[in-house]
Amino acid sequence: MKLKRAQFSDLPPNFDITKYEICADWDIGTWVANLFWRVTRREGLDGGSGPVEIREIMKRNAAHMRMLQDASQEVFDDPLLNFGNSDEGSIDGLPDSPPALARRVRDLSAFDVLRSKDYFSDDAFAKYTESFELAATAIDPISGALNPEANDAGVDAAHLLAGTPDWKMVRDCLGEDYEFGPFALATIDIRAPDEDLIADFRLWLELARKNRGVDPLPRAVTKDDLDLWSEMQVLAYIDLTIWAYARNLKIGAAVMGRALFPMEFDIGLEDRVRKVVAREAQKLTNMEVLRSMQSQHVKAERESENFTPEY
Repeated sequence: MKLKRAQFSDLPPNFDITKYEICADWDIGTWVANLFWRVTRREGLDGGSGPVEIREIMKRNAAHMRMLQDASQEVFDDPLLNFGNSDEGSIDGLPDSPPALARRVRDLSAFDVLRSKDYFSDDAFAKYTESFELAATAIDPISGALNPEANDAGVDAAHLLAGTPDWKMVRDCLGEDYEFGPFALATIDIRAPDEDLIADFRLWLELARKNRGVDPLPRAVTKDDLDLWSEMQVLAYIDLTIWAYARNLKIGAAVMGRALFPMEFDIGLEDRVRKVVAREAQKLTNMEVLRSMQSQHVKAERESENFTPEY
């Protein structure tokens, strides 16, 4: 079913672009918290399983759909849905979601190390765990000391494991389509000169991302970014888009431009909506971008408080 194109007269009566002037005073944390709620509401419309026809959802659960539609319109009463926080942890509160951390390079915790036992309980890793048991008779896993009485099979197994990066083992056992999380392990010679470590780290980082299929975010958020999002009415664009999606509507660039910038009569408003506003909105509804922004926010808050981590 094709989406119906919304006219300006179709827009919600409680929409007032001046209410979004508050965005100019938001810090990164407030942006993250408020954007997260928009992402959550948009995903709620999809039923958690990707885009579906809105009318099909309404047929299956009309009451739930009305609730989502009401929420998508109530936001126009007050766009500030959350004041944000300076806590580390996953943005969505789910234990399996990667956390936002103030320091994104840190020591392994005891939990990180000891959870390797999970590999031994997973049959998919049997090839490597069995090799480990054999290799441990030849080389001590902790000290690295060689057992002079080790047999060739033990030494061969140790060489196999030592020459296999962890990402390659995971791909070998779980398939080429396995999606890695944002954290990776590295061995660092902390006695080496800083300049050598920095050069080697850059090379390792490039290869680690390439081997794991991870695309880095281009840069940290700046004050200029916050100003741009406020001036370009990105949050209002997101809210109007969600409101329209909940009603099987599509707001074209001309109507959107008139709604977002009612005091401007530039003939380039449609291009601004397409090339700037929509681009920034797409970026700001990406959970990885939000997690990175929250990490940046928490780090700044810790530094302002002269917070000294224990590890």
